Amino acid sequence: MLKRHKKSKYWEQVKIPIVVVVVGLFMNIGGKLVALKLGLPVYLDTSGTILSALLCGYLPSIVVAMLTNIFGMLISSNSMFYDPINIMIALSTVAITRSGMKRSIKSHTLLVLIYTFFGGILGGLISIALGNTGYSNYNAFIVNYFLDKGMPFSTGWYIANLFFELIDKTLAFCFALVLFNLVPRELYYKFDLSLWFQEPMSLEEIIAYERQKRFKFNIRHKIVTVIIIFSSFIAFISIMIYMTLFRNYMIDTRTDMAVNASRVAAEMIDGDTVENYLESMTKDEEYYETEQRLLTLLENTSSCRFIYAYKFKSDGCHVIFDLDENTKTTQALGSVVTFDTVFLPYIDDFLNGDETVPVLAKTQYGYLITSYSPVYDSNGKCVCYVAVDIKVDEMVNHLLVFFGKYLSIFFGALVLFISFGIWISKYGLVYPLDSMTVTLDKFQYKDEYDRQQNVDIFKKINIRTGDEIQGLYENILSLTEENAKYSMENRQKMENIELAKENMAILVSKILEYRNYDGIERVETRKRYVEVTLNKMLELGYYKDILTKSLITDIVICAPFYDIGKIGISEDILSREGSLNEEEQEILNNHTVIGYKLMSEIMENMPDAAFLAEAKNLALYHHENWDGSGYPKGLKGEEIPLAGRVMAVAIEYDKLIIGHEGEELDLHRAFFYINSQSAKLFDPLVVDAFVKSRNEIIEIAKDSIDKL
Repeated sequence: MLKRHKKSKYWEQVKIPIVVVVVGLFMNIGGKLVALKLGLPVYLDTSGTILSALLCGYLPSIVVAMLTNIFGMLISSNSMFYDPINIMIALSTVAITRSGMKRSIKSHTLLVLIYTFFGGILGGLISIALGNTGYSNYNAFIVNYFLDKGMPFSTGWYIANLFFELIDKTLAFCFALVLFNLVPRELYYKFDLSLWFQEPMSLEEIIAYERQKRFKFNIRHKIVTVIIIFSSFIAFISIMIYMTLFRNYMIDTRTDMAVNASRVAAEMIDGDTVENYLESMTKDEEYYETEQRLLTLLENTSSCRFIYAYKFKSDGCHVIFDLDENTKTTQALGSVVTFDTVFLPYIDDFLNGDETVPVLAKTQYGYLITSYSPVYDSNGKCVCYVAVDIKVDEMVNHLLVFFGKYLSIFFGALVLFISFGIWISKYGLVYPLDSMTVTLDKFQYKDEYDRQQNVDIFKKINIRTGDEIQGLYENILSLTEENAKYSMENRQKMENIELAKENMAILVSKILEYRNYDGIERVETRKRYVEVTLNKMLELGYYKDILTKSLITDIVICAPFYDIGKIGISEDILSREGSLNEEEQEILNNHTVIGYKLMSEIMENMPDAAFLAEAKNLALYHHENWDGSGYPKGLKGEEIPLAGRVMAVAIEYDKLIIGHEGEELDLHRAFFYINSQSAKLFDPLVVDAFVKSRNEIIEIAKDSIDKL
């Protein structure tokens, strides 16, 4: 059912142009038949070509032109010679009427003059070359006028033909123009031969895109150039091959003719009488009978110029028979002819009575193919040679006629092929790419609504070429849809992040307000340490299988929540100075678990809060040590989530430089201590990145100390 729908869809696009082609063909053939029947000097056999060009464009009008001359061969065998003229009329009609030139008397006159040039001037030359110069009652006055002026018949006929061609092409154009104007302007698009594999582009869109001229040499120009160059190259090679083959065929045919004729002539001559003729120098009745038979052979052999029999001796060629197609007899019996320079390489063969090969040579009589056959006496001795000369000059005329027909047919086929290639590439390649380019140029990226609009308008193109172009379209559409989807998700995520930040700010402020533990300045400072360290690790390529910009963003956003669990620890324990007993320390250590549970509850109640997973990791694992000596789970190495490993270094450095829970250290000495705990308390790669970020870390530290 789907295939039937596709066929119906394509048929709808081409059925009207096909009807126009049929109508145009009948107009051309019908006009010619009527003119021949009535003996008129005008044929109107191009009116159908002009009409199809006006309505349907290049390809249909070229088809009409070609078919007209092909079917015209049933009327006249020379019809195919005029095929290029009919095609040029089709091309010129489309080129001028679709070039933007306004319809006016000026443009119409220009077209008629172009038609007259092709049909009258070029067509007249072809007719003269073919000898197709008829004398009729219509052109008699003009022909006789120029004959009286002392001019050749061909000149008078040529001028008369030009005059009647002007009338013929004027009437043909007017007839086609009347029919064209009967079609309502709003229906013109239905006659255009199209084959859309997509949602059709409007004429305005096509014109607007072509006027942009974004590229000096766009893909359409490249396709047309490639098709024309390669088609012309193939045409040239084909013509050379066919001409060479035809020439060789003609030469081989005439060579065989010469060989066979010389052998027949050799059978006609009695070898036992040759010596008697040369010694007596007299002709008897048998001689004349043989001569008559040779004359009959000469007359019945196509293109035969001479038949002669020579006896080769050291002093030259002794004539036995010498017959010419025009004067019948040339050299007298017994006369001696000098050796032809062409056959000097074969003199020894002639003197020895050996077989020789045919020779093609240029003589005073033109190009001739000469074949010698030996004549034997009753003892098997070669007594002379009989030769037949076949004219080759006529072959040139045959070759030119063949070349003219072949070139005419090939020109039509070449133009048809080029036009079809351009047409199919236009709808299968150029227009799909153009429509995608035009649509992509219209894309807007201001907000999510614009991106969704991009998807909708790109979907409307609906390219269905069934090849890589369709694959390209579908890939771009998929990317556009993914872009719109990602944009929408990103917007939602950003909204959730903003909401999370608001909640975080509220939580932090509440903690600072009601609980006595690290102030907001320390939280912000440690967050900045974490951010600098993670970015350095990304730069150095550490943990590139898990560390991404997205993960860094999530960890940095969640960094302030690392000690959120202390909200569940009593104020007495948090604010007590001095050491805690074992039970109290265990209660304090439990803040990691409390923080983990608290963040889990927040995630459950907040939609799209997957990024807070790092807040849980920070809350639970920021006191874990690389060697497994930390709490609450005693994880070691890479078992500890990356967020916890980085925060552990940030917390330790910050405590060292502000003297919290110990003696305050110099900013630089603190790095020495951190580095000494690499692979013990801290991840070696985290420590390496932290130390390599020394300058940035110190700047952050100084800034935070100044605010204390």
